[in-house]
Amino acid sequence: MVHDMTPYDRWFLASHQEQVAAGLPGHLCLLRLDLSGSLDVGRLRAAVAAAIRRHPITAARVRWRPLSGRAYWAVDPAEVPAPGDAPVISWDLRSDASPQRSADEILTLRLREPQDPGATPQVRLLHFRLGTQAHQVVLRWPHYLMDLEGARLFMQSVAEADRGAVEGDGSSVPPTEPPGWGRRRIRRTWQGLRAQWRLARADNAIRTSRQTPNVAAASFLFRTWEAPIVTGLDRAAARLVQTGPLARTRVLLGAVLEAMDEMHESLGLDGKQYVVPLPLGVPREGPRRTATMNDITIPAIVAHRGLFSEPAALDAELARQIRAYRDSGLEEATWRVMTFAGLLRGLHYRWMIRRTLGRPRWTVGFTHYRAPPAGFARLAGCRVDNLMACGLPPVPPGLMLSFCRYGDRLNLGAAYHNHVWSAAEMEALLARIDAHLQQRALAVGAAPRTLRSTPG
Repeated sequence: MVHDMTPYDRWFLASHQEQVAAGLPGHLCLLRLDLSGSLDVGRLRAAVAAAIRRHPITAARVRWRPLSGRAYWAVDPAEVPAPGDAPVISWDLRSDASPQRSADEILTLRLREPQDPGATPQVRLLHFRLGTQAHQVVLRWPHYLMDLEGARLFMQSVAEADRGAVEGDGSSVPPTEPPGWGRRRIRRTWQGLRAQWRLARADNAIRTSRQTPNVAAASFLFRTWEAPIVTGLDRAAARLVQTGPLARTRVLLGAVLEAMDEMHESLGLDGKQYVVPLPLGVPREGPRRTATMNDITIPAIVAHRGLFSEPAALDAELARQIRAYRDSGLEEATWRVMTFAGLLRGLHYRWMIRRTLGRPRWTVGFTHYRAPPAGFARLAGCRVDNLMACGLPPVPPGLMLSFCRYGDRLNLGAAYHNHVWSAAEMEALLARIDAHLQQRALAVGAAPRTLRSTPG
């Protein structure tokens, strides 16, 4: 069986290969579920195998068309694992002095292992037994396979398989592009190319390598905020709903930008502006069923440093750019450029990635995801208490901040390369982000609450 890749699948694949060639792990992601209860590893293994059968691309290999060089997924039914052979690895850490620290050390090593696109399976599930009733289940996957929503849908399939509720096939690819090169498509493609060119020439603040990169230089940090801080942030976002879209995202992004600007001298961020990618889901008529794809579009948010003296002005500019991206046609234009770029291997996988088009020099990677608890509230006999994620970005920027909301908890996963961002700098940056989030929450009457920290 052969399945095509979306434009952003091919983009992440090309960048992943470039990172691996430079001695880095590539675009690897982690989705962590905190569980409580008596977990049955056998049930978990069988459910993962059933989910892989439903989404067979997770067990596929990347192949190339001989003439165009275009990448595609090749699925061999014989390589789809049987229930007893599901890629689930378990560790019993109950006797360790610090089970959570031991789990984080294992995760760090797994994050540093390069993923071969030609190898199978593409996903791994890691299970850590931290206590009699405490567990963590972590999904590891490459970004070229799927986005964060896709990872959630895959884990939802695991939970549904555990309940015996899996039906149908989730391997279909997203709607195909309209045929032909009409005026609209040409105009949108030109818009996207022009936008990418402008970003590539922007005088934005970036971090570059400070020492020789190596595969061991990748780490992560997790932070969790609980009520009433999260409630205060929701109230702060509610005040912004009338001024533009994605109010909660703007609250978080504003806090990140202000924290970075306070440290710009020590971080060496001396550009006139910060440029941040903001992944957004592609608008769809119905619910998304397919897990294995990057069904996203990525606007570039440009924040001029002159705005940071007035938070209201900064938020108004963020809202304006998001609204303009959606209303002016740039959302479609970006998708058109990515589709066009995937037609020729020489352009897309070499020149466009390494030169001026395809990957602007971001200041920091950023995403905000709201995971609905419905669909996988329970897994293999356990209750799902929390969900958080992180993913390694390219260099630059070398840092990806992934906010994930689950129920009344807000989580931040920071994945970074140590030869670009040191551990001390990351701790200081996250402390400032925490201070700005608490300031926003307290401004609407919330009481202070200490956050929980998990280093990797």
